[in-house]
This record gives sequence, C-alpha cells and structure tokens, in this order.
Amino acid sequence: MTPTPTVTPTPTPTVTGRFPTRTNVGLPAGWTPTKAVTGDYWVRTAGAVVEDLKITDGTIYVTAANVTLRRIQGVGAAVVTDAEGCKNGLLVEDCTLAASNPSVWWTGILGHDYTARRCNVSQVVDGFGVYNTTNTTAHSGVLIDLNYVHDLSCISPDPNHSDNKTHNDVVQVQGNGYCIIRNNHFDATPSSTSTAGVNPTSCVMITPNVSACPGNVITGNWLYGKSAAVINVSPKSKGSSTTAYIANNRYGPTIGYPMLLDNSQLTFVGLPTTTGLDTLNGNVYDATD
Repeated sequence: MTPTPTVTPTPTPTVTGRFPTRTNVGLPAGWTPTKAVTGDYWVRTAGAVVEDLKITDGTIYVTAANVTLRRIQGVGAAVVTDAEGCKNGLLVEDCTLAASNPSVWWTGILGHDYTARRCNVSQVVDGFGVYNTTNTTAHSGVLIDLNYVHDLSCISPDPNHSDNKTHNDVVQVQGNGYCIIRNNHFDATPSSTSTAGVNPTSCVMITPNVSACPGNVITGNWLYGKSAAVINVSPKSKGSSTTAYIANNRYGPTIGYPMLLDNSQLTFVGLPTTTGLDTLNGNVYDATD
C-alpha cells in the first residue's frame, strides 16, 4: 500500500516580493565569481561546498553526498546528480542557470536527492528533472522550493520525440515520486529563440518513464504560461502515479488550458476530482481568486 504523503502548511516564502522573480532569486545583485571554468566540472568529495563559480558550456556532475552548490552562474550549464553516492542530498541555492546555446539536451537540474532553492533557471528544455536510475525503488528525495523558471527553449527538430519537437516541462518527475514542489514561480512560455509554433507541455509533468511516481506534493506555487496542461499526469510502462497532494496553487489568467490533465491511475489526497471551482484546497486563478 502506498503511504499517504505527510504535508505541512506551506511556509511563508523567504524572498523579497510577492513571488520569486529574476530580481529576488538567483545570483544577488553585484555578484562576481571567484572562480571560472569552461567545460564539465565534477564534485566527488562528500560535504564539499562550491561557491561563487562561473561555469560555461559544461555540466556540474555531483557524485558525492552532502554537497552544496551556492551562487553558481551557469552559462550553457546544468547540474546532474543521478548517482548512488548522492543519496544523502545535494543543496543548490541562489544559482542562475541559463543555456547560452539552446539545445534539445539541456535540463537545469537533473537527478535525485537534491534541494533546489531560490534558483533562476531559463533557456532549457526542462527546468528540473526528477528520477533515480541507480535505485528505482527509492524515494526521489527532491525538494523544489522558491525558484523562478521561465523562457523555456522549445525546439524543432528534436530526435528524442516522434513529433520532432521538444516536450518542455518546468518540472518533469519521471520516477521515484515523493517530490515536493512548493512556493515556486513557473512560467511555461517559449523563449525568444524558440522555434515558432513549438510550445511547452506543462508546468509540472508526472510520467513514470523510469519507475512509479507516488506521493508528489504540489503546493503554494504560481503557475503561468502556455502549455497543454498546467499539471499533466501521463501513464507510462514503469509504474503508476498513485497519489498526489495539490493545494493552494495560483494559476495565471492567460493559460487557457486545463489546470490538471490526468490520463493515468492517479488518485488524489484531499483534492476534488470533479471540474469547477476548488473551494476546499485553494487552487485558483491568480487574477480573480
């Protein structure tokens, strides 16, 4: 039996302003790096703290436990933490990650057992990816909190999909479940360099491509943009999406698409399954409440 996720009230966001934007998350004003590298950067030491780094055209690969990445500027850079050694967690905070050369291969932060807090992510196909290929039965251990993701790279051609287009999601949970997504500002809109006519798929996609996706929590977010569905749950061969807690999210007035599209075995914790106003859990349009 899949356990019911324990959900605490959404905390007051610790950023200045109404919600996360490029002015109050990511690198602070006046920031300068103390180290700059080009190409991939590996962190293999447990407990390492990497601060004030500028990385260009490369990926930060984290393979050790309890690593902290703080005030990182990624110019055409990403963070990957899909290794067994990361099971005790990675903290990524106050970072700005943006691809300088749009590509179908860029995801801002990808893997498992990480906390992403107060990051500004843009010019990527997916903002955050969640799965664990080294232990498909473990919980994801992922917290995505107080981030701003915007200007996704929507590209064609894309050899990864049969329709030859990128399937952009601000967050894509592909396995392991128990991902907490709270207090974020997600704007699922194409960047100015995107291919015309290619639009994002969703703000949050839950799709068990790697393993089952139970127990995800989506609460206290501002969800904007142009996508097929704001929260999109799709069946795949590696398991089911069995429980989700979705509450107190505010939806942009220009979306014009379903707030929730469920094509899987998803069951909800405390969420009405009928259409209409969600008067119990605070999922409302931002402009009109």
